[in-house]
Amino acid sequence: MGALLEPTEAMLPWWGVEVRRESVYLVARGYSDAMPPEERTDEERAMAWYLDEDGLLTAPGPADALAAAVEQAVQHPSYARWVFKGGQPVVAGSANFVGDRAVLNAAASGYIVYGAVRDGGFLGVVEVTFERLAGLHETLALFSEMED
Repeated sequence: MGALLEPTEAMLPWWGVEVRRESVYLVARGYSDAMPPEERTDEERAMAWYLDEDGLLTAPGPADALAAAVEQAVQHPSYARWVFKGGQPVVAGSANFVGDRAVLNAAASGYIVYGAVRDGGFLGVVEVTFERLAGLHETLALFSEMED
């Protein structure tokens, strides 16, 4: 089990973060993987990650909310230990953007998807290794700069 972090105002209502030793769980707060698919509403699905048939993973909510969640994760001591031990980010192909939403390539190593087949591609949690998190952090920062 990892450290469940208190969401910042910039992350709400979209994100929850659980930091582990070498990865982070980015949790879509408005969507529970435990609920049966037939009981979900369109509003709940709009708050979920979405994995399409091409392996592209669309993050819920605006990119700035995801950036706040990723920022919180990289500020955690587990991430600092990873960097101190020589961890290297993978920046290439970290994310693309459709409008203000981040789209990740789930086929890239470092993105771990659980339970996506249960609800037609919608899911509540994606695990991201620190290598990918570091690259995603950089990519989201660049996107934010271009938006300003």
